[in-house]
Amino acid sequence: MTDESPSRVAPRAAPRIGEHIVALRRFALSLTRDPDRADDLVQDTMLRAVLHFDRFQPGTNLRAWLFTIERNIHYSNRHRALRETAVMRQLSATGAVALPAHDGVLALEEVLDAFRQLSAPHRRVLLLVGALGYTHRETAETIRMSPEAVRARITRARGLLRKRLGLAGSETPMPHPDFHALAVRPERAPC
Repeated sequence: MTDESPSRVAPRAAPRIGEHIVALRRFALSLTRDPDRADDLVQDTMLRAVLHFDRFQPGTNLRAWLFTIERNIHYSNRHRALRETAVMRQLSATGAVALPAHDGVLALEEVLDAFRQLSAPHRRVLLLVGALGYTHRETAETIRMSPEAVRARITRARGLLRKRLGLAGSETPMPHPDFHALAVRPERAPC
């Protein structure tokens, strides 16, 4: 082991490694074909490179060393996913794991079909408030109605949607109680 701890090596290594982020991201995109997974792969690569910078041999090609780390992480992740899939198939074949009784795609189609049956004004307020994240006041300004009228229309539209889906008054078609916390409020486009 060297006389320098990883915490002392990391600050010196970070600027040199940081110069290659763009190239690492391009390479990660070519491997994963998914921007989110590519970003995760670059982050994992940077972390591993900083933690193990003591293994880098000065005078050799830093970019090639980083690309090798990134490629190895990618292939390790793929092999792990394949093993996990094989284990899950084996468990489901033996009956140790039960597949869910519902089909999410069919449930979504059912919700969309019920939504399409609503009148245009009801669909509009549900889209503005539910999907785009507008407040009642912003929705009222957008469609030129009073906020009270918007609240009434939203309440009526939600009730009609629940009725068409066969849900009780307190039930929701959303699968998880934290669903709304996961939603990201997008930038608004003019209606």
